[in-house]
Amino acid sequence: MKSLTTFKISMFLLLSTVVAHVSAQVVSGPTIDNATQLCGITSSTQYLVRDSVAAPNSSPSSYAQAGPNYGCLGSTGSTSTLRPHWFRFEVGSPGTLHMAVVPTLSNNLDYVVFGPFSTPTPAPSDPIFQNPIACSNSLTLVDTIRLFNITFSNQYYFILITNPEGRSGTFSFVPTPAIHNIGLGSSLRFVNNNVQALVCGPQIALQTNISPSLVSDFLISGQGINPSTGLFNPAVAGVGSHIITVSGRPFGCPVVRTSTCTVNVTNIFSSVDVVAFGNLTPGANNSVTVSALVNPVGLYRYFWSVPTGALPVSPNSSSFSTNVPGWYKVTVNPDTATRPACTSSSDSVYVFNGPTVSLNGPNTICNDDPSNITAIAPVLPTGVTVTSCQWQYRLGLGSWGNIPGQTSCNALGIINISGNLEIRLSMTLSNTIVLTSNSVQINVLSAI
Repeated sequence: MKSLTTFKISMFLLLSTVVAHVSAQVVSGPTIDNATQLCGITSSTQYLVRDSVAAPNSSPSSYAQAGPNYGCLGSTGSTSTLRPHWFRFEVGSPGTLHMAVVPTLSNNLDYVVFGPFSTPTPAPSDPIFQNPIACSNSLTLVDTIRLFNITFSNQYYFILITNPEGRSGTFSFVPTPAIHNIGLGSSLRFVNNNVQALVCGPQIALQTNISPSLVSDFLISGQGINPSTGLFNPAVAGVGSHIITVSGRPFGCPVVRTSTCTVNVTNIFSSVDVVAFGNLTPGANNSVTVSALVNPVGLYRYFWSVPTGALPVSPNSSSFSTNVPGWYKVTVNPDTATRPACTSSSDSVYVFNGPTVSLNGPNTICNDDPSNITAIAPVLPTGVTVTSCQWQYRLGLGSWGNIPGQTSCNALGIINISGNLEIRLSMTLSNTIVLTSNSVQINVLSAI
């Protein structure tokens, strides 16, 4: 049988060996908000036991804050909730948490554990704080925290250590060999891992689970990353796989995490087609809708060239209305104004104005007299010609009909129809495009 002295020496060597694998940034604070983050396995750290040193904003004999159900420790104000010190850890890899709370002196410590939480900063009123998952107010010198079958990563647990007796000293969390196998995570990571992008696709925001404003020394770096915005630009990164790194000190714990962004060479443009819905009619005060149709649908920038007299168009607009005839051309770029590795696509459409007709004599004539109605063809783009014309009429608000035999593109001749007529010219361009003119009123009387 080993002597008591031998046992104590062996126990001391065991604890000294194991403690060297657990560490955390010590942050004093008696509340959940000021919990000490257990950073992971780096080097040895001991934790100060709250004794006669006043905690921030509290008396030397402060109690655990109101809100949680402290289980076997009793309600806040009981002896077992004296001199609180909160700890928080994030599950990096699932498993079993099995570690002893070991004071360096003969100081009885108590504990209670809560979790899991989806956030590192839960409110004391969170319902999870009403159901402790482990608790001890034992009088033994060393207590062991046992949490089996922790199955989800990236969740948070809180441990409250109290010092009812008020003795000074330190303590350590000592994992049990062969049983404790949980991995402590870090409260900073990419939300979108293994990002796929097109070389001409939009820039991508690589999001982290904690706002950069809450992380000291926050930095995202890597090929294609704009450090001032954190955006990943596929065109700048180029085709291939790129390792993107995020680093910082959330809750005082240093961390470095990576994500992979893969850029493919696929051309984002299948087609760009600019269309004009309708044509202008002189004097009708109508407008035409011009639209750029891009396949596939996505986030683009539209750079429009418009004829003199037309209003400028915003680069964010794929569609607009106009009442000015002429050429409308668009150059489409993915996402931003300048993408050096991407090919822009362009297309144009011509908005036509119909022919203009005018009455050059009296508005009342006999049906055997010339009408004195003339027409002026619109300005046409190169390659477009007038292939046919047809004069039309209607009575009141009736349907339009053709005036027999009147196919001149320049002037209307004798009208063999009587009545108060509305007259216009229909003009066909290149056998496909049909334009209509403004209309004029004329009263045609039957000849005696």
